[in-house]
Amino acid sequence: MEITASDLDFSYGSRLVLDEINVEFPAGSLTALLGVNGAGKTTLLKLIGRLLSPDEGRILLGDNLQENITRADYAKTTGYVSQLHQPARLRVFDYLLIGRTPYSKFHYTRNDEDIVLQVMVDMGLTFFADRWLTDLSGGEMQKIIIARAMVQKPKILLLDEPTNNLDLKNQLEIMKLLNNCAYSSKMTIIFSMHDLNLALRFADRFLLLDQGKLLSSGTRQNLDDDLLSRAYGTPLTLHEVAGQTVVLS
Repeated sequence: MEITASDLDFSYGSRLVLDEINVEFPAGSLTALLGVNGAGKTTLLKLIGRLLSPDEGRILLGDNLQENITRADYAKTTGYVSQLHQPARLRVFDYLLIGRTPYSKFHYTRNDEDIVLQVMVDMGLTFFADRWLTDLSGGEMQKIIIARAMVQKPKILLLDEPTNNLDLKNQLEIMKLLNNCAYSSKMTIIFSMHDLNLALRFADRFLLLDQGKLLSSGTRQNLDDDLLSRAYGTPLTLHEVAGQTVVLS
């Protein structure tokens, strides 16, 4: 599903966090939100996820204004994965089943259970079905959290630092999973990330923010040394190494 943000402004009190943001996220794209802490990445994700409301501007999902979509339908359309998680005393299967809540009126159905099982099969997580969340490693837990968003069958998936505090193996597995979801399911995926090289390896679109302002939006060709150096406050250069774009300082 395509997302269009027009003239977005947002402030926390007197502090302007996003200033006249105009950007489109094509359906089936994998977009990395880039910029330093405080640039506005998480706030933009929360605005798209309807966890916050813009002071000015509008957001469209397809042809529909965000505010015209019911909360129930929005929960079916959009999955949100935040940075902070407090594992509950639940088994993995039961935790994933909670992701079907937007579709259940009074109780979960056999169809809900089948969807959870299929997501676990697709993501290689069936081994974890009876494990307690509190017994999972950081990488395992992150995969389960993303799986819970996936059982919603969303058209849009928003992730705030999905590889934060993970080792290299789990970082790559998470990003390969998101890449596959974007291209095989035509899901629109937007994620914030500090690791520029990981973002360049997997994303097909990039949105660069600096102090709440949009510096660049589009494909790799829309990024250059000057823009990255300005956004991160340090000299950075883009290079091609073995067919892969990398950032060096």
